[in-house]
Amino acid sequence: MSEQHLGFTTPEALLRNIRQTVQSAGLNHNNATMFLFLCEFHCQDQAGYFLNDPVTAELECESEVTPQSSQIWLCSMARLLTQDSPETQAFCETLVEQVLLYRGRLVATKPVSSGEEFHILGQEPGVKGGEVCQSFRITTPARFPHLDATFYQELTLEFRALGFSHIADLEEERLTEQTDLHTFTRYLLHPQTSTVAKGTLLPETAIRITELESLMSDGTVLCTTTESAGEDEHSNTSLLVTPVAESLFPEEILQLHLQKVEDYRAAKPFVSVREIRALDDVIDLQQLIAQRHLETNQQIEWL
Repeated sequence: MSEQHLGFTTPEALLRNIRQTVQSAGLNHNNATMFLFLCEFHCQDQAGYFLNDPVTAELECESEVTPQSSQIWLCSMARLLTQDSPETQAFCETLVEQVLLYRGRLVATKPVSSGEEFHILGQEPGVKGGEVCQSFRITTPARFPHLDATFYQELTLEFRALGFSHIADLEEERLTEQTDLHTFTRYLLHPQTSTVAKGTLLPETAIRITELESLMSDGTVLCTTTESAGEDEHSNTSLLVTPVAESLFPEEILQLHLQKVEDYRAAKPFVSVREIRALDDVIDLQQLIAQRHLETNQQIEWL
């Protein structure tokens, strides 16, 4: 179904659009329909504040980032009824108020077809044709009340003290489909060194993983992690993983990681660190790491 690209600055305008979309798409007015809403913000920070606002969470929408990290698609998981429904009117009022509160605007709507898949960057999760297609969903701590929030709060405070900024909270959908475990990973970025930090508390376990990642100009990824090394971690020369003790403080892990980067550059004088400036870059890096793991696993299978 086609998208309706308009500007919606009032709940009434959004309700009119829902009515027109239902009519033009030939949908039944008596049936509930899920809708996608494209929200556009001035910057990535504003988009993050919008998503992490408890009032936004009350809309019970699934959210996904677009290639432009200041744009967000919201999917109304609670199906919207006709434009005259009090629930739909309340939904539109809250959505418009929240978007305007964070200096954003609603720029498009789209009804969701039955059985339609909705993934970030238009990619399907899983492995196809020997390539990894990884999808990430922007999420919030409110969707993971069973996890220890203290771990993420302390991780954020400690890395912020080291010059990092919180860039996003993401759920890896491919992993969710493969293991049925919903993962909540907090991503932070150090813009001066282009170092990505991420923290994950594995569901139903006490395992806490802290990782630092850097992408080199020759395509090599350097990773320093508190996760125990697997059988493939040292067999891929384009993904160099260094396991460290979980007991180390973030400052110590960062020092070890930056030293690893300097050692690599000293061994290869013409290689530099690739810039990572935005959420798009972070997601691209995660896609690349997943591809490296796939390549390694395929090599092991041939042995």
